[in-house]
Amino acid sequence: MSLPPSFPPVPSLGDEDFISLAPLWGLIRRYRRWLELAFLALVVLAGGLVSATYIVLPKRVGAGLEFTLNFPDAALGVYPNRLPFRPEDLLETSLLRGLYEQNNLQVYLKFDEFKSGFSLERAGEELDLLQKEFRARLDDRKLTLADREKIEAQYEAQLQSLPPTTYRLNFTQNARQARLIPPVLLTKILEEVLRQWSDDAVKQKKVLAFAARLPGQMSLPERGRDPLIAMMELLERTRVLAEGLGALARLPGGYQASLPDGTRLADLFLRLNFLQEIRIPQVRSALFGSIADPAQAASIERVFRLQVRIREDRLRLAQEKLRGALSTYRDYLA
Repeated sequence: MSLPPSFPPVPSLGDEDFISLAPLWGLIRRYRRWLELAFLALVVLAGGLVSATYIVLPKRVGAGLEFTLNFPDAALGVYPNRLPFRPEDLLETSLLRGLYEQNNLQVYLKFDEFKSGFSLERAGEELDLLQKEFRARLDDRKLTLADREKIEAQYEAQLQSLPPTTYRLNFTQNARQARLIPPVLLTKILEEVLRQWSDDAVKQKKVLAFAARLPGQMSLPERGRDPLIAMMELLERTRVLAEGLGALARLPGGYQASLPDGTRLADLFLRLNFLQEIRIPQVRSALFGSIADPAQAASIERVFRLQVRIREDRLRLAQEKLRGALSTYRDYLA
């Protein structure tokens, strides 16, 4: 009886795929010190590359300062003395060059780079609301080209109707880290631009030289010997002075302005308030107390009634103008 032929045993799949990692771990343990040093060197090299990139590559930084022009007729583009006003006056070359030299900015950038870094744009809460409203309307994907053009035309029309009195002064710089103007100094420069422009407008352009009579030393005509006429003249002059100081205070940087003798705007306000609240009432009381003639007292009463009537007429005209403007605006929106 013959036996069947025998075959060599077939190794299992698991035994064939098994690879020992013991030699690899032994190699790693043998060169572990060198591997640690190499890894540390790579970390240092990567950190150096990042630092070099941070220092060498130019960066873009910027700052902005929002301000509002509150002097009379600012929305009409004229100063109180009727000279034309342009927002670009804030960025005159002579003004910027003075600030550039005063702050030693040549260590950071050239003057042409400094000047070109400034920009001026309209700003304000009303503008933000208008942009949000029309941006939401334009996001509608169902709008046709004609609808979009109509909405854009409406936006431009309403934009023109907004009073251009609020702006944002911006400055941007592209340079390496070592050549960037420090943020604190940059904020100071933006504030100085507004202050210097305000000083130049008041002292050189005389923008607060109102057409109305300016207060000064009182010189009354012969009939001015009447104490009542002198009192009325004093009240008118203090009113004009209050308007002038108020317009100056509303200018950007106006509160920082001062007279050659060091008197500040706040000091002038305090003196004016003392005159209006203390001295003039005392003079008025003394004047009225000295009047014994009934006819003269009646004349004074008529004068004060006339003043009240004039102020009421001014108020009524202002209200009518406001109602007319609101009516025109509603008709336009409709």
